[in-house]
Formats: sequence, structure tokens, C-alpha cells
Amino acid sequence: MNDKQLKIQLASRELGLGDIFQESYRMLASRLSWFILLTLIIYIPANVLTELLLYGMPQEIGIDEYSRVVIVQGAVSVYSMIGVSVTAIIVRDHLEETEQERGFWACFSEGIRTWPYFLVTLLMFMAVVVGAMVVIMLIAGMIPLLLVLGITVMIIGSVLAVLYVYGTCIMAALHRSVFMKNIRQVTFVLKNHLGRSLGLMILITLVSLAVTFPVLNMSQTIAMATGSPVLGIILNVIVETVLSIFNIYMNIAMVLRFMNLEQICRENSIF
Repeated sequence: MNDKQLKIQLASRELGLGDIFQESYRMLASRLSWFILLTLIIYIPANVLTELLLYGMPQEIGIDEYSRVVIVQGAVSVYSMIGVSVTAIIVRDHLEETEQERGFWACFSEGIRTWPYFLVTLLMFMAVVVGAMVVIMLIAGMIPLLLVLGITVMIIGSVLAVLYVYGTCIMAALHRSVFMKNIRQVTFVLKNHLGRSLGLMILITLVSLAVTFPVLNMSQTIAMATGSPVLGIILNVIVETVLSIFNIYMNIAMVLRFMNLEQICRENSIF
């Protein structure tokens, strides 16, 4: 379907996962140069920073390995959500019918400026997940039989938290809404569509992992076999670029999902 048909379908019915992935691919292809530019500006520098934080930080600084992982996880979460915000703005503008189309830099600037709106939400959910992990480990220490149940609850809760973070980030980007309004909007949107939304989130995570690890291992094997540091760097940049574009494709799917559910809710006067 074309953009006009997609816009009508977003407001008239709940799109299936096949439709979402198909339209995400079409939108990625139509704005591929923009998303490559987004990768070079956001994801590649962020990946380099991550590598430096994990492996390039001098031991004299005195930061232990656990603290490094926490710092890196926080940094990855922030730049990932910035990427989601910019992607949401690009998708929204792509579907809007305007006399004068905005360029990449206008969308990028608007997406970047939304970070204060989702940062509080991101920090809150990270605190909740970490707190829940601590509580589960304490309970499991006292009652070992509850360990499996606790881990299961933690995994499901983490996926739900990530889904909420995605949703609040997208709502913040599209509407410049603040913390509690974002939470209420995402709750209303997901209330009758939680199962399929969680399924999409889990599918995206599994596909991303299935693609990321084999590709990274293959590039590292080639670099080690050749023994060339320069070739290793070049391969790493190429692989990170391809994986980042793949993650952007998944982000487009999540943006379309939330835009679809939000418009259905508005048509049914839920908001």
C-alpha cells in the first residue's frame, strides 16, 4: 500500500504483524539515506563510546567491571531512545501531507529535543527493574524454591517495562507530552492490545539477537584470521552500520504499532 492508504489503514483497523513489517520495510527503503545518516550520527559514535567505556577505560580510574556495565547500559538506553525519537519524527513526517516536505536535519533536531520528556520515564523504569531484581534475589536467597518463579516474573516484567519505555518515548516524540501523560497514554493504548504488542516486542528482541551475534562473531573471526587491525576496524564499522539500520527497521515497526493503536483509540474516543 502507498502512504495515503497506510494512513487510512492506521486509523481504521489494527494492522497485523505482517502488515507492520512490510510497511516498515517500505518506509525504510524510501528514507534509506536518512536512516544511514542517522546511523552515522547517533549509533556509530555511540557504539565507539560503548567500546571505550567497556574496554578502553584505564584501570587507574578505579571503576569496577560492574559499574562499567551499569554505565554502558545507561548510555546504550539513552542513545537508543534518542534514535527511537528521531525515527518516530521521520515516520510521522513521512505520513503527513504537507505542502513543503521537511528535511532530515529538521526531523533530527526535533527528535533530539525530546530527550527531557522521556529521560525521566527511562530512569524510573530502570530503577524499577533494578529494584525488582534486588527484591527477587533477596527472596530467592531466603526461599530457593521461588528462584525460578522470580526469574520468570523478572523476565516478563522487563519485557513489559521495555515496551512501556518504547511507548512513552514514541508518545513524547510525537506529542511533546510529559511524564505522567505519557504513562496514561501508553496504558490506554495497550489496554486492549497488550498481548500482540508484547508479542511484537519479544519477536523484535529475538530477531535482533539472532541477527546481531552471528554477524558480530563472523566479522571478528575474519578480522582475527587476517591479522589486520585496519581491516578489523573497517569490518566493525560496516557491521555496526548494518546492524544499526536493522535496529532502525525494528524501531519503525514499533512506531507504526503505537501510531496504529493510538489512532484506533482516538477513533473510538478513548482519549
